[in-house]
Amino acid sequence: MKIVYLGIDVGSSSLKFALMDKEEQLVDSLYLKNHGLINTVKQGLKQILNENYDVRGVGITGSGRKFLGMLIGADKICSEILAHATSCLKYCPDAKTIIDIGAEDNKAILFNDGYIENFIMNSMCAGGCGQTLEMIANRLGVQIEDVGELACKSKNKLNISSKCGIFMNSMVVSHRNLGQSNEDILMGVIRGITNNYLQMIQGMDLQPPYVFQSASAKNKAFVKSFEESFNHKVIIHPYCDVAGAIGMALIILRDPPKQTNFKGFEIANRNYRTKTRICQDCENHCELNELYDDLKLIGTMGSRCGKY
Repeated sequence: MKIVYLGIDVGSSSLKFALMDKEEQLVDSLYLKNHGLINTVKQGLKQILNENYDVRGVGITGSGRKFLGMLIGADKICSEILAHATSCLKYCPDAKTIIDIGAEDNKAILFNDGYIENFIMNSMCAGGCGQTLEMIANRLGVQIEDVGELACKSKNKLNISSKCGIFMNSMVVSHRNLGQSNEDILMGVIRGITNNYLQMIQGMDLQPPYVFQSASAKNKAFVKSFEESFNHKVIIHPYCDVAGAIGMALIILRDPPKQTNFKGFEIANRNYRTKTRICQDCENHCELNELYDDLKLIGTMGSRCGKY
């Protein structure tokens, strides 16, 4: 059996999986749209794991990392910043800046001699993030996979602000009613999201080499927009869409547990369910999220007083 280490990045709109071997080689990876965390992780494990793999450690990052760690048995749970930084330095050791446009948050990470020097993360509003672009593409009848190629054909520069997703959609409708092409509208939206990102990082001293991570890095128009803004080439992480998962796989294999907490392949066949209740035990009245395996309670999240 092949010894492997599993990394998972739980995003708001997608789940990313990565398997690394002891030599730090990527064995396999997987990117899935998140159609419900429990069902999507079951699907992912079925696709990426088989009886030929001996999983010696599991690392999880992302917005749903604590819940998923409880669900499948994580050995290490880390922040997205650390996961993405680890992944970047594996493949681009000279990097100075990571650019990350997520579905509902944006990140920038700065390095100094291979160490994280500074970072910023915007998770307050998704108006200037990738999910907004996907919604607008759907409105225009364009598949998100085709947006980059189409937007790069733009001939006219449109001024589309990305400060608010609702206003951006309204501006898109106005431009469409004026007869503007999908190419120009989509490139205007992408430049707007880029400008929103640049405003987020104001005051940070970004230096090349710039490395673009996340699924958005597969969009040629995003790369073009950042290269215009920086007046410099932008490097695309070779596994940009699963970079966070790779980072977690690297973290766990470099510091492996004596024995993994991973619950095994049978997770895909378990009957997991969740239940939400308001705790009445103190004045906090916390909203508790309970995870059950059939009728057995296996974990509770959301307690502010530390009781659960």
